[in-house]
Amino acid sequence: MTACSTPVPTRTCHIWAPAGSPSQGAWFTGNVGLMDDKTLTGRIWVAFGPAGAIGSIHSVEDGYTFKLLDDADYRGTYPTLDAAKSALHATMPPGSDRPEFREH
Repeated sequence: MTACSTPVPTRTCHIWAPAGSPSQGAWFTGNVGLMDDKTLTGRIWVAFGPAGAIGSIHSVEDGYTFKLLDDADYRGTYPTLDAAKSALHATMPPGSDRPEFREH
């Protein structure tokens, strides 16, 4: 579940860690605007929907970030992988199934 305070390109979102995740039952606040100066650390998860790849999550020095295929830059930093997955899913059209995430 995600609740955002202002429209894109920069917004503060409150992301609920889903049941079964390591951070279950916790809210995270993330700044979901375009990123500046983040160092990717090499770990990548690709998000797949019914029509193929839709985006990717990347580990950074202080958490995780993501971008959709059409994004010019990475989005905000999230404290856990589950929070980043939830944020990516929240950018999809309402009613979309959660994508499958595969580490590469």
